[in-house]
Amino acid sequence: MIDDVLGIGGNLSAWSDGRHEQARRNIALYKRIRATVQRGAQYRIGDPPGAGLTAIQYVLGDETVVFVYRPRAEVAPGPTALRLAGLDPDATYTDPDTGTAASGRALMSAGLPVGGRLPAGDWASAVIRLNRAG
Repeated sequence: MIDDVLGIGGNLSAWSDGRHEQARRNIALYKRIRATVQRGAQYRIGDPPGAGLTAIQYVLGDETVVFVYRPRAEVAPGPTALRLAGLDPDATYTDPDTGTAASGRALMSAGLPVGGRLPAGDWASAVIRLNRAG
């Protein structure tokens, strides 16, 4: 049997307290979404990797997780919304981090707004979680 492994690289003794805290938050988030990422249906959405705004979406049961990233700040940001896949068009999905809600139909046709979720700079990324409300 293979154990689940999450690796963090770097010289941990040289990290600042802030970087250690960010690692703790990242690990806690991964533990919350691990089942969906490991066992969920995977969809590649957005631009081709390296060409602009790219995302990988995972869907398992009532949870959807979207990893969105932009490789370089100078790359045109492309769409400000990513059309998701694999959702129930008649269900409502809520983002627990922002409290916003949208129908599966809207998320698959108009898309998930990602403007403002990505920080400035190269390799900007964000994790967006959505929970099916009904």
